[in-house]
Amino acid sequence: MRAPRLYWICQLAGWGVYAAANILLGALYGGISAKGLILGLGASAIGLAATHAFRAVILRRDWLALPVGALAVRMAAGSAVTALAMAVVALGSFWFLRTETEAGTVWVSFFGASFNWTALLLIWSLIYAGVHVVQRWREAERERAHAEAERWRLEAIAREAELRALQAQVNPHFLFNSLNTVRALIADDPGRAREAVTELSALLRYALSAGKRETVPLRDEIATVRRYLALEGLRFEDRLRAEVRADPDALAAPVPPMVVQTLVENGIKHGIGQTPEGGTLRVEARAEAGSVRVIVESPGVLDDNAEPESGVGLANAAERLRRLCGDRAALVVRQSDARTVRAEVLVPLAPVPADA
Repeated sequence: MRAPRLYWICQLAGWGVYAAANILLGALYGGISAKGLILGLGASAIGLAATHAFRAVILRRDWLALPVGALAVRMAAGSAVTALAMAVVALGSFWFLRTETEAGTVWVSFFGASFNWTALLLIWSLIYAGVHVVQRWREAERERAHAEAERWRLEAIAREAELRALQAQVNPHFLFNSLNTVRALIADDPGRAREAVTELSALLRYALSAGKRETVPLRDEIATVRRYLALEGLRFEDRLRAEVRADPDALAAPVPPMVVQTLVENGIKHGIGQTPEGGTLRVEARAEAGSVRVIVESPGVLDDNAEPESGVGLANAAERLRRLCGDRAALVVRQSDARTVRAEVLVPLAPVPADA
């Protein structure tokens, strides 16, 4: 229902009830008379006109936009002034309808009417202003809720865009290394190259599907790591010895796609690849209290002058881990002993469906 229509319905209903009450009281004390009907209806007509004029002043001076305290002061003062104006109009009407016995009571009636109408207009003001204050508060709440929802929507869009950008930086690096492996094997050993192509196709299928998801079960990452190590084993031969162990209770944990793969790839590139005699790359995943820890150990020595996560792949993995899993997650790369680098990923333990 539109506001003007609702306003007039309330006005007519309220002052109609006021007229009926006056006529009924007059009938109880002096019986029904034409003068009583005129006075009852006239008082309501004066009240209707006066409050409508008062409303025009409120809207013209924009009182409803004021703070509640300032609005209350103006409404109280306006009610008193309007009530006096109503009493003056009523006094003139009373003189027009007066009798000899009533003439002496005019001023008593005037002051009585002024007091009663002041109280009545204060009630009217409270209702009128209260309705608008509540509406203003609700509108502000709706706008605040809309602004909050919009802020969260924009943050979610930005977060998703950042994650997609980070994933896009990781996947081409992985693809580049894998293609180099296949290229190196094609000329030397076609049979082993076919095996490499089979492993690579599975890896690419996983990389393409994983790039569309924020997290994947750790079991999928472990399976991908095994394929990757098998592929790299064809290239490094005896220089690469791989050990992969995973606690069954940890396999359902959600992790960012390619995060374990990135650690393994980093270990091979900077560890096995830089060590002439090669070495053992160990991958271990185990469940802990409320979390799962993945450890990747490889031969190598960290550069003391470089940050452990200075590489693009590790930096992106750490950032994706933080954004997806929160502050409880961590990625740490450190020197385990004189010849071993240890990378650890800690993520909250929360199951992800196997077919996610």
